[in-house]
Amino acid sequence: MHRGTKFLEDGAMTLERMIEEARNRNGSHEASLKAARDRMAATNHRLAREFAKQEVTATLLAKTCSL
Repeated sequence: MHRGTKFLEDGAMTLERMIEEARNRNGSHEASLKAARDRMAATNHRLAREFAKQEVTATLLAKTCSL
């Protein structure tokens, strides 16, 4: 066996191990997608609240114009 080939085989095992560890850490693909969707929904709700607070209403505009 050529020394470079052994290195590649060892590297492949290391890559497989890294992928397996990532799968174990992140769960299934479906679980990962659900977690990402949940995070995005929470972010969207938070941004909607922040934008609503900054909304220029007729009352706010009237107060600003009267100053």
